[in-house]
Amino acid sequence: MPENRSQVTLSLVAAFFLVGMVGFSLGAVVVVLKVWPFSDLREIYYVSRALWETGDVDAHRFRRRAPANRPRDEFTVHLPESQLDGYYAFTGYDRAAGTYTVRLFDQDGTLINRIAATPADFGVSPQPNFPDPHGVVMLPDGSVVLVFDRADMIVRLDRCGAPVWSRDDAYHHLASRTGRGTILVWRGVPNAYGTHQFIEELSEETGETLRVISIEDVMKVAGPDAAFFNTDPEAPFPDPTKIGFPDRPPIDRYHPNDVEELSQRDAAAFPMFDAGDLLVSLKSVNMVAVIDPLSLELKWFQRGPWSKQHDPDYLPDGRISVYDNNTGFGTSRIVIIDPVTGEVETRFAGPEAGDGSFSFRNGSQGLHQRLPNGNILISSVHQGFAAELSEAGNIVMEFHNFHQSDEPWNAHMSNALWLPEDFFAVSPVCETGVTQ
Repeated sequence: MPENRSQVTLSLVAAFFLVGMVGFSLGAVVVVLKVWPFSDLREIYYVSRALWETGDVDAHRFRRRAPANRPRDEFTVHLPESQLDGYYAFTGYDRAAGTYTVRLFDQDGTLINRIAATPADFGVSPQPNFPDPHGVVMLPDGSVVLVFDRADMIVRLDRCGAPVWSRDDAYHHLASRTGRGTILVWRGVPNAYGTHQFIEELSEETGETLRVISIEDVMKVAGPDAAFFNTDPEAPFPDPTKIGFPDRPPIDRYHPNDVEELSQRDAAAFPMFDAGDLLVSLKSVNMVAVIDPLSLELKWFQRGPWSKQHDPDYLPDGRISVYDNNTGFGTSRIVIIDPVTGEVETRFAGPEAGDGSFSFRNGSQGLHQRLPNGNILISSVHQGFAAELSEAGNIVMEFHNFHQSDEPWNAHMSNALWLPEDFFAVSPVCETGVTQ
């Protein structure tokens, strides 16, 4: 009898183990291949976590914990004597408007215009797949070009929010102006995370495509250096229509998130490069690189010391600054590198790194901008705030995108820009006024 009981127990244990293994295997398939019910389970997880942490079901998309020990004021100028005359444009979820907006402030913090980016206006479904503007380009007539996350489109809105033009394709991440009436942006196939990636130059006026550069062609020219892109230049790139799940490729090989052109003004500071050379960021391989747009030559590249970086910029002193998300390694930071000598400078890494008192922590996205007086404007997307810092590291101005002013919550804020006083050719204010 005890022997039979042991056999029954063993059989039950084996059955439970088998069921567990089958369940685990099915779960692994769902997660890896992102097939049904992956989206439903992911949404249940986010909503449950949001309810547990904040009591608000929309918190996983729109609410962010504000940085500790900062004033709970929306717009604060600490050092007006260190400010330049101009404007600030902040893009984020606007709780008062119930949608994402681009809000334009003067340097004193007075709101002078608000442009709503409402998904329904462009035929895009609302939350849970609420698309937020990631790339933002302001134009001298007060209009704005927006590149959305979770929505395959780029759109130009006038200063009152009416569409001027739009392009329906997988444009993604940040965009930049060239200074000759065009915009540079990435486009992916079949989506933002696809293996096939293209740099496109679009007309600011019409949205028309004027130039296309394929990353596959850059890899072929790079030859052996293509290995640094985790790519064999001789191997065929996979056909997105034949990989089984055309809406979501299995490997986010590059994750390009920015492209900017070296201006004629700054080219003299970069002996290795020429005016027009393109500075790109490839997040998946921790790479920042400079590409000749004509020959497609890879003129310079480096992987690290940043981790999952965003927004590299040419600096007028011949160096390149990188917004280092520093994902998985503590606080975020700004890393500045000399492409000639390889010398690296780290800025604003926070007290954890022994680098002064200012710190920010941003696991993904992010933007920084060096102002003409040497100040740096940093946006911390996951904390919902932006801060302008002097060369010495003092906070000149800070903006908190309130979700709730009386509690430690900011709303998601994807972008912050400073614009000079003479940037706008006409008034940037909508004729019907701004809703406060």
